[in-house]
Amino acid sequence: MDTSGKENSEEDQRARLSERLDAFQAGDTRFGLFLEGMASPHTLAAEPRQRRVVAFINAQLDTIGVELRDVGYPVFGSFQLPMP
Repeated sequence: MDTSGKENSEEDQRARLSERLDAFQAGDTRFGLFLEGMASPHTLAAEPRQRRVVAFINAQLDTIGVELRDVGYPVFGSFQLPMP
């Protein structure tokens, strides 16, 4: 609910979160580091939870040709995928 008592749609919540994080204005490197941090062992201690978060993030990133990959247990890095 927002401050007026109205329920917010999930889409509205995502848009507000993106605005607050400046996700659309962030450079590629900064945004990649943000995503890597979301799957970091410092953020998520349980490796199965990290993998679930990475799978969710990768499903969203698929459309822009980027993915998080396991680069050393349990650390994930962002990579640009080759264009078909």
